[in-house]
Amino acid sequence: MTTVEFSFDDFFNELLKRHRGLEAIVITDANGIICIKAVAQHVTELPNIKQMTATMTLATEQAAKLRMGNSKSILLCYNSHNVLQYSDAPLMVTLVGDNKDGTGNSGMLYTIMGLMQSSQIMDELKAKIQHETDMDDTFLA
Repeated sequence: MTTVEFSFDDFFNELLKRHRGLEAIVITDANGIICIKAVAQHVTELPNIKQMTATMTLATEQAAKLRMGNSKSILLCYNSHNVLQYSDAPLMVTLVGDNKDGTGNSGMLYTIMGLMQSSQIMDELKAKIQHETDMDDTFLA
């Protein structure tokens, strides 16, 4: 039996190919540093992910004041795009989908979120980022 190894980029680019309307997957660490960015070939410009991540952090903090528990994700709906952001500690994941036909792709974005959360690739990426973060903390101590 042979095993095929996929890189992180391969995994995310395959998700882009399989889900029509998915335009980008951007994964940052807790500091907003981009770890992975996969963008569909036809996309020429992405929203400012760093600002969106900071906005999500603020929105999540404010939503916690509603006493409904911690929010798991935030969905931003615009005329031309839907953006789903969620925390998968130590990572922040941003999924950008088109909304060209006005119907939105929020269901698709949540489906992709579920696929990503249950994938071994994400577990490996989280472990790698956590290891690098721990090494940085050791270096700074």
